[in-house]
Amino acid sequence: MSPLRPVLALAALVLTVAPGLSPAQHGPPAVGREIPHHRATRQADLRAGRFPIKTASKDAQGFFDQGVAQLHAGDPYEAWRSFRQVALLDPECPMALWGQALASEADLGQAVLFAREAFKLREKAGPRGQQYIKAYARFFGALSEPKTEVIDAETGRRRAVAEPRTVAHYERLERDLDAIATDSKDVEAFAFRLRARAAGAHGAMTTEAHESMRARMHDDFALLRRILSMAADHPAQRYGVIVSGSYPRGRQLARDAWPCGPNVPGVGRMWQADARFQVRLGRFRDSVWAREAALRADHRQLARVGVHPYELDELEYNLEQLVRELRDLGRLREARSFATYLNELPRHPRTLGDDPARRPRLLLDTLALAEEWNEIVSLASGSLLMGGDRAIRAERAFAAGRACVMTGRLDAARKQFAVLTELTPAIPSAPGPRIGHLRDLIAHAEGDGAALARLARAGYSREHLAALCVESKDHTTAQSLVVTTMATTGPWLAARAWIEWSLGRGKPAEATFLRLRAVSTGLDLDAPLFRRLAPIARALKLPEDWRKTLRSGPPKINLDALGPARWSPKPSPPLRLPRGTGAQVDLKDLRGQPVLVVFFLGFGCVHCVEQLQDIQQHRRAFRDAGIKILAVGIDTVAEVKAARQAAEEADSPPMPFPILCDPGRAAFKEWGAFSDFTQEPLHGTYLIDRKGRLRWQDVSIEPFMATKFLLAEFQRLLATGKK
Repeated sequence: MSPLRPVLALAALVLTVAPGLSPAQHGPPAVGREIPHHRATRQADLRAGRFPIKTASKDAQGFFDQGVAQLHAGDPYEAWRSFRQVALLDPECPMALWGQALASEADLGQAVLFAREAFKLREKAGPRGQQYIKAYARFFGALSEPKTEVIDAETGRRRAVAEPRTVAHYERLERDLDAIATDSKDVEAFAFRLRARAAGAHGAMTTEAHESMRARMHDDFALLRRILSMAADHPAQRYGVIVSGSYPRGRQLARDAWPCGPNVPGVGRMWQADARFQVRLGRFRDSVWAREAALRADHRQLARVGVHPYELDELEYNLEQLVRELRDLGRLREARSFATYLNELPRHPRTLGDDPARRPRLLLDTLALAEEWNEIVSLASGSLLMGGDRAIRAERAFAAGRACVMTGRLDAARKQFAVLTELTPAIPSAPGPRIGHLRDLIAHAEGDGAALARLARAGYSREHLAALCVESKDHTTAQSLVVTTMATTGPWLAARAWIEWSLGRGKPAEATFLRLRAVSTGLDLDAPLFRRLAPIARALKLPEDWRKTLRSGPPKINLDALGPARWSPKPSPPLRLPRGTGAQVDLKDLRGQPVLVVFFLGFGCVHCVEQLQDIQQHRRAFRDAGIKILAVGIDTVAEVKAARQAAEEADSPPMPFPILCDPGRAAFKEWGAFSDFTQEPLHGTYLIDRKGRLRWQDVSIEPFMATKFLLAEFQRLLATGKK
């Protein structure tokens, strides 16, 4: 048994939670856990429409309109925050619950319960609101009391047991919304019809005949044109891009929906919609620009709302796509910069998914494309990609092993292969071919003439394989790459041109080179992949810098006006509180040392007891990493002293870190570990670096329990922060 357990058990008996406060419960017991906790503010650059609801509060109406606009713009979490603000301003408004049901639609277990609560209070809405409430209650299966399951035995919180929505659900929703849209000037009625049609479009594509699909597509865009004719800057235009991707030849009609970003510049997903549309048109340079615009808009929102990158939907996905599209354009230096930035960002377990090595792999593969082998060896053993996860360690071993092969260090490559072989069987998400790829790369370096053919069959990087084939004069494998690869990316066109030139096929090589040159604006000529094409450029009597000059297009929005190019951690709030002994502790006195700050809800909170116990078990690891620990609770000095006295009487060791007392909740509020909606404290876990910056945070109605991850991530962030 941990020595801390008796202390906390006794403390729980001595102390009581403040009257009326259920520490881990915020909102109705049925509501799911990750709901917005902080007040909404008016988003000035969001052009909200008008969706009248029954309320006496002008502010509630304004925030409801904003929430609707955020839904259409693809920002459901901020829409959720706006709808919670409506509920705060007008607690009797059922449309606030209806809005939260739509905003939490990705988690049906929560959405169903919100829809049910709205349906039970529908009589308090106006006639139009009642129609919407009933339509979505039917869609979510909330016309009757849903089946639920307990997700927290201590607090009794439950969630609905819900089945995924099907095409039939969307078809019925469309009919219900059609019945509501009787006013030809009701733009929001048409917008919600298009929203439902866009959500159900993919399912319809797989079930409807071709002619029916074509008719549906034309109906969708007729509806979009009708919306835009009434409100040219309506964020519902984003649905046009979604719908266009669900039908053959949809891009011809999607032009009506473009561009989205300039109309709602503060929402990253509107720019992402533009990026997807540009990809469908083959305009990859414009797609990259739109993705960077989305990234900057997201950075601005991070600063406005005060959250970290992993708390913003799709930021990481957009950044990954930006790196891949830059690579495809041959802009390897920029791709490397953004891939490095992606790996510098803080991580959270809930965003890592089933493939935690995704970020490191993207950076290492980008460096491999640029043939930066020494940099890969250095990076694989450095702090940026450190972490205890087996998948990340395996990715580092593969990358380092490949780089060692390419730099002639075969003994080191064999050692990395042994590490990779040991790690891979225990990694369900590990890319299977990695072991075979490294084995064959080593075999090729050792003189195995069939190794390159095996790599080709195993799907190894075609650009790198092309270089190996030409260097080893394996013309058969090189020719098979040319015949079987249909890609048109910049790196592959460069590889193909070099293969054809090396095989003595001058005219095809020149033709491939000219295809590459047509899309070469911004291409990284310093990369070996492109530098080796100099003989072809000379044969065509082209200058040393043979890239096409960028033609000036229509003026674009200044990216700097959208937001910063990078996210930066903000300074931590001040913290000066008495500890259980009565002495004052000031966070600023610890400047120069990293500090883990844990806000917990007192010794009466069982979940808090478990978190503190888990941290206590890792106290030596935190100490060895140089990380100080401070815990901030809602208990008074007298209550903490009583807990300490009870522990001493039981001959239990003292708490291994200071317990600070904040019974007035002032520090909880300043640090954001407090719900503006329920006026109750929250669990908060924060890392403060040596410069006093807030590098990582988790604020929730439940404490953060992944202490091993926490320690590893803190060490990684602190190591990268030294640079």
